[in-house]
Amino acid sequence: MTTIAPKVAVVTCITAGVDDLHEPCPQSVKCDYYCFYDKEPRHAVDTAWKLCKAAHHPKIPELRRNGKLLAKWYKMQSHKIRVLRNYHYILWVDGSIKINNRRFVAHYVRATSSGICLFKHPWRDCIYKEFERVKASDECGRSRVMEQIKAYNSIRYPRSNGLYCGTVIGRYKNSYTDRVMDAWWAEVVKWSMRDQISLPYVLWRNKMKPDIFPHDIYSNKYIEKVPHTAIYYYYYRRNK
Repeated sequence: MTTIAPKVAVVTCITAGVDDLHEPCPQSVKCDYYCFYDKEPRHAVDTAWKLCKAAHHPKIPELRRNGKLLAKWYKMQSHKIRVLRNYHYILWVDGSIKINNRRFVAHYVRATSSGICLFKHPWRDCIYKEFERVKASDECGRSRVMEQIKAYNSIRYPRSNGLYCGTVIGRYKNSYTDRVMDAWWAEVVKWSMRDQISLPYVLWRNKMKPDIFPHDIYSNKYIEKVPHTAIYYYYYRRNK
């Protein structure tokens, strides 16, 4: 019996020119690459990425004004994008990620058995500890995150219940993972763009235990986190 290989899409979104487009290493399994953008990124010539103007999202004024929030819509709402509907797996990578190993996609898809696969946060395992870091560094969004943490604590969200990097996310597309991603997006819109804080809460509320890609996100042979362009420090720091 012939086994039909799952269709895999690697997806990123680059807004306001804050990241260059990084050419991926050719993979051992067939996959397609999609880069959504509002302003065409640099190094977008002779690339494996299919460049798609970011026009798939709802016509929400805030998405027009805030490139960081726009990128999060593409990260969390890929199941609502027409060109991605026929894929079985969506592998999201932030614009700052460069794929360096030919087996990265195959390994990540294989690791995604629960529906969602993530890297653990390398330094913390608790949203309350993450909040303490945010509180010390983010004057712009501090009050909203404080309200968010108080709300989670009021319904007894547990401490040391995991913390994950949203930089790379493997998804097996089904109604369950779609529902989790919808809930995650709703938390970001309701509270703050600190999606590392809302993700563990959303997983807990939806009784989902994610699979873990067993490597340090900052030190592994599969991917490299590349510094943002100088534009990031001018544009995104004003839109926290």
